[in-house]
Amino acid sequence: MPSETTTVRIRSSTHSRLRELSELRGEPMPAILERAVDEYAEKLFWDTVDAAYEKLQADPEAWGEDLQERSAWEATLLDGIEPE
Repeated sequence: MPSETTTVRIRSSTHSRLRELSELRGEPMPAILERAVDEYAEKLFWDTVDAAYEKLQADPEAWGEDLQERSAWEATLLDGIEPE
């Protein structure tokens, strides 16, 4: 069963680049575009995570609390089971 599709307007220069990538990779343009969007979404996610950690680290009190909490949780790693 084919998935739903829709039309998106892009610049002709972007379409040309998309076509070149498609030819280079031997993959259909929708697959290239889908991968690009997925990778961009992942990048934005990790950029947000990085920004949150930078903000946390800029607050010495909050950063200290975070480190203390991590230290407490490290005691639960493997629960005393010796690594193989």
